[in-house]
Amino acid sequence: MRSWLFLAALALAADAAEEWCASSTEIAGAEKMHRGTYNSFSLYVAAPGLLEGCYPFHKHVSGNDGLWLLQFATNEKFDEMKRKLAGMQNVVKVILEDRQAVITGGGDALPAALGVDACGGEKGMDVIPLPRSAVKKASKTLSQDFFKRGEQPHNPAIQAAVDAMAPERIIAVIHLLSQYNTRNSYSDELVQAATWLERMYTTYNFTVERMSFRGDMAPNVVATKLGKTHPEKVIVVGAHLDSRATDVNSKTQRAPGADDNASGCSALLAIAEIIFERNLEFDYTIKFCAFSGEEQGLLGSAALAKTWSDADMDIVAMFNADMLGWSLPNKPITLGFKDSSVNIELTEEIRALVPQYVTGLNTEYSHSCCSDYLSFYNEGFAAVGFFENDATASAYPHYHTSTDLQMYLDSVQLHLHTQALAATVLTYAGMASTSRNASVQ
Repeated sequence: MRSWLFLAALALAADAAEEWCASSTEIAGAEKMHRGTYNSFSLYVAAPGLLEGCYPFHKHVSGNDGLWLLQFATNEKFDEMKRKLAGMQNVVKVILEDRQAVITGGGDALPAALGVDACGGEKGMDVIPLPRSAVKKASKTLSQDFFKRGEQPHNPAIQAAVDAMAPERIIAVIHLLSQYNTRNSYSDELVQAATWLERMYTTYNFTVERMSFRGDMAPNVVATKLGKTHPEKVIVVGAHLDSRATDVNSKTQRAPGADDNASGCSALLAIAEIIFERNLEFDYTIKFCAFSGEEQGLLGSAALAKTWSDADMDIVAMFNADMLGWSLPNKPITLGFKDSSVNIELTEEIRALVPQYVTGLNTEYSHSCCSDYLSFYNEGFAAVGFFENDATASAYPHYHTSTDLQMYLDSVQLHLHTQALAATVLTYAGMASTSRNASVQ
């Protein structure tokens, strides 16, 4: 007989005719109802009675359907968090648990109530917002032709573009963005930063649009460079623009967010700038995305990824840059790649590609969950996460504090990591060899 741990369901607020259910194993034939597998929980959405052995329970409050996964590295961390949760069942309700993980309600209230990071980065635990709809597991398969792009011989035209990237421009953007008192998702200052970023992408001849996803948060910014040969195929390059300090929802607390994540946004803008300055053209369309709501649980990217998935946009890959600037003390500069909720095959190919264009840059995996790549992975798109080293976000001493300043970042590393991301984007978007100034000067 299965335990109550694995026999549970919850009703969707949007449609009372559907329920969520959890199973100890993935259920054959129910792939389209799969909400994801998390530790020992395999969640599904289904009509009542459709999947045998479901026991109903209800979502708690708004935001991500109210559901979060808390995943623990040690029994001690589990016991510590259970004690904290026991005193706040009216805010964060425990729904399912085992010795390694807990699924809770709590919605938008959870991060502030528990004092945890809404997208990972906690010492001894991962905090993961659960998707609001059925996960499109492996619904979009990468073609062999796409993979072969990473296996092609060294391209001197791509090398020339990568070498032309100016490190001082990357630092200048980080400096500017960190001058805002805060870029919290609820703040007017994030709207101002988004307006500045929109203006910069427009200057670089990108088609720019704002994409709102909820009325109390700043919008996402999307800048598009249309492909020439296959414009229907899309490469998404993302970085969150919002920042936070110790109070995840404060509109006024100083939150410069130089590393997290002005560094990622500056990398994207540097690539857009080099595309403009060298008049580069591509087979595929490129969409640079500056997400809002990441610090509250990947809200902006989740809304955008679902919108594009529902519209059947042909996104062939998503590359995400979150925290690129801090280097581990007394260790060589290393580019980290996320190791979960990503396409490992594509990540491995990129790890082989990077040294062709950025000499001497080490690459390793980082177990550090999560960032906006997860939203695209949950919609069935191939996703890769670029990170600053092989440790975790919480290793950075100024992570989510008012002292996350440019002075603590490594300018050499920022340049190398931006070049690595640029080589990846130019390669997989299919840079045309006929682009003006694309050849070696």
